Amino acid sequence: MLITSAFNVQMDKVFKNLPPYEKVLKELSSPAELECFHIALEDLNISFKKGYLEVTMGWKHVEEISNVELCDRFNAMLQNGPKKAAGSMDTLFNDMNWDKDMVADHFGSDFTAFN
Repeated sequence: MLITSAFNVQMDKVFKNLPPYEKVLKELSSPAELECFHIALEDLNISFKKGYLEVTMGWKHVEEISNVELCDRFNAMLQNGPKKAAGSMDTLFNDMNWDKDMVADHFGSDFTAFN
């Protein structure tokens, strides 16, 4: 505990002596999936300040989506992803040899893994 405290004090001194550093990134290649929400990244600011990191970004409105097929697939994955994850968990729990009475007592009788 004493070693950790001494290390933290020394690192605090190091961080206080470091000058702030800022890097601005312009002309970013925005991920294509963001266009499905009608936004695109415009700039990204990364600032290393004393003891913390700050990341900020600007965005711009996109009127027309360039790849409609990608957006259709992306939206389908967003809608069906939780259902597939729930189905995988149900399969996992059904394959395990759990005491169903114990699980029902703990989680309630309407626990969907055993239905």
